[in-house]
Amino acid sequence: MAEWHDAGHDVTMRSASVAPSARLTHGARLARPPAATVTSFVRPTASAPKTVLVVEDARDVREFFAEVLREAGYHVECAESVQEALQALRAHRGVNVVIADYNLADGTGAELIHQASNEGHLDVSTTPTLICTAYRYVELPPRVGMVTKPVDAEQLLLVISRAIEAVA
Repeated sequence: MAEWHDAGHDVTMRSASVAPSARLTHGARLARPPAATVTSFVRPTASAPKTVLVVEDARDVREFFAEVLREAGYHVECAESVQEALQALRAHRGVNVVIADYNLADGTGAELIHQASNEGHLDVSTTPTLICTAYRYVELPPRVGMVTKPVDAEQLLLVISRAIEAVA
């Protein structure tokens, strides 16, 4: 089981055992979860796959989230800043779920949510919206969920699935 620690923009990972399929990232090994683990959660329906906007400035974390979500059947859009995420939301690309890091290079995930909501591009009452952070206490916008780092593939899929069910 991989363990994530986020200190600002540096992510370090430790694993009790390194699987042959592990990949090197930031000088540490991140063991990929078994495929059965990733696919054992509720998948989006084939007729209506959900699109998740992942907003994360740490490339390794962003790519990890995107890979896990794609393997589970989600469409994924990625942004590494508040401005990139706002551009994606302004383009009306059919985003069904937003998961944003709290501390981004050009602002916070909370600021992103406030700005997109004020512009009319995000309605947190109908679009599951999550902030992902290693901080224990952050002020969240109303109706926004929190995902505490470290997070593994199982936890990520579970919180996304629960967030979708909560607004359904």
